[in-house]
Formats: sequence, C-alpha cells, structure tokens
Amino acid sequence: MQIMKQPPQLVTKWDKGFFLQLLMMVPLVVVCFPSSFNRSEEFKQSPLPKPIDLLPSIIPLAFISVLRIILAENLFKKIAKKVVYRKPEWDEKFTQFRYERFGLTFFKFLYYLGVAPFGVYLFRNEDWMPTALFGQGKSDLLLIYENFPYVPEVPYLTLFYCLELGYHLHSLLFHICSTPRNDYYDTLLHHVATIFLVIFSYVNNCGRIGVCVMVLHDIVDAVMYYTKCTNDFKNQVPCYIGFFFLVISYARFRLYVFPRYIIYAAIQAYPFIPQNATGGYIVWGLLVGMLCSLLILHIYWFKLIIEMIFKVASHEGIVDPHAGKQKNEL
Repeated sequence: MQIMKQPPQLVTKWDKGFFLQLLMMVPLVVVCFPSSFNRSEEFKQSPLPKPIDLLPSIIPLAFISVLRIILAENLFKKIAKKVVYRKPEWDEKFTQFRYERFGLTFFKFLYYLGVAPFGVYLFRNEDWMPTALFGQGKSDLLLIYENFPYVPEVPYLTLFYCLELGYHLHSLLFHICSTPRNDYYDTLLHHVATIFLVIFSYVNNCGRIGVCVMVLHDIVDAVMYYTKCTNDFKNQVPCYIGFFFLVISYARFRLYVFPRYIIYAAIQAYPFIPQNATGGYIVWGLLVGMLCSLLILHIYWFKLIIEMIFKVASHEGIVDPHAGKQKNEL
C-alpha cells in the first residue's frame, strides 16, 4: 500500500525556535536602529548614507513582483507540467505543490544567475574586492574601511543595494501574503532580519563589506536553486551535476571565503571605529557576532548537504531536506 504524499500543512502553532530567534533580534533593534539611523546627522561634516537613499528599491520591488506573478506563478508552472516527473505516490494536491515549487525555484535561480555576475561585474575592479570573489584589484581588505566612517562613495553601490533590497522586500511581501505553513514564522523572521541587515550596513557606511557578503551568498544561491528546480526531473543527471557544484561552491564560498575574508574584515574594523560614534563598539560587536552566527548556520546547512550525499551513495536518491520537513519557502 502506497502512502500518498501531501503538501505542507497549514501552520497551527508558532515555530519552536521562533521566540528564541526573536529574542536575539531585540538587542539589534534596540541598539542598532536608534544609533544607525542617525549616523548622517551625527557626522554632518561629511554626510553618511541615509535610509532614504534606498527608497528607489521600490522600483525593483515592483518589477520583480510583477515578473514573479507572470513567470513563477503562471508560465513556469506550465513548464513544470512538462519537466516535473509525477511519482505514483503523489496525489493531485502534492503534484500541484511540486509544480508551484518548480516555478518558484526556477524563478529564483534565474534571479541569482543574473544578480551574482552583475555584482561581480560592478565591483570587480575595486581594490577592496577580494580576488576570492573574482576581484581584479589589489584585494586589500583594509580598504573596506578607507577613511571610515567617511568612506568614499563607490560607483553603483547604492544601485546594487536597491536591487538587492527590492528583491528581499518582494520576498517578504509574498511570504506575508502566502498561506501560513510549517515554517512560516521562521521564514518571516529570516526575511525581516535580511532586510534589516541590508539597511543597517548601508546607513553605517559599511556598504563595501555588505557588497562582499551579498555577492558571496548570491553565487551559492544560484547553484542551490538550480539544483532545487531540477530535483523533480525524471532524468536526475542535471540535478546530480548541480549537486556536485553546490557542494564545491558551498564549501569554497561559505565555509572558506566567508570566514577567511568577510569575518576577518569585520574584525579588522575595530581600530577604525570613531570613539565619538554613538554605540559604535556595541554595533561592531553585534555585527561580528551575527556574522559568526551565520557561519555556524553555514556549517549546519553543509552538514545537511553531506547527509544528502550519503543518501545518494546509498541509492536513496536526492531529497531536499527542506521539502522533507514540508517547508513552504524553498
């Protein structure tokens, strides 16, 4: 007797870890918001970036949202019916869920496939861009804090920030409007924290290290969403190829480049913090702490990837650990 698979269930209670994560966000909001959003007033002699500079992010927010409705929720769902292999144990609801999943993951794959090389292209000649992230300059990490906090303006940095912020705002908007399921609150907090960190790094004139963090994650996300959208193909070779490059890219960028260059650069910021900056050292400590926490999450997620490798080796097939837990935001 075959057990028919069902789509993720509606959420009936708060995620267990939600309150703990929310508690961790409290000091960031209480300490960082009041001080960070007044930086431009605090250092008037050479105005720092202002939150209003990111207002144009509503343009990519609107554009990406429209594209998602047209492509992910319509065109790509039709493509899914042709490329997604419907397994015998799938009922109609679960099949439709997998079609929707393909549409969304394929859409995200295309976004990251475009934005990752775009970010590399914009900043490849900057002397602070690490060669590990395809920089072609001096790869001098200390230049990330050149004349800090009055860091010279970098061409296209605000443009790139608005693009990335617009995408994450779109993700938050669609998540809020979606049907609440198992990991609804965890994912909600993830979106809010990401948006907060993007704005937080910008208004504190830490845009250079912010660019490095976003480009690094975009590269791996492109490979990850490719692997996810090919997971339900009848021919699993494309998925195996994606999985192979996912392991390599994840290990290289998130487990090596991230701590070796990004966290190291964040720690090196300590001597550059102005003594008269309100909450400067506390904000710095929180920033380094958050980056280290993110590294721990990277290690945990890589452990899940390794477990998937053993499942493939034992002929159990590739199973998305998120899908296995019936999460709705893949």
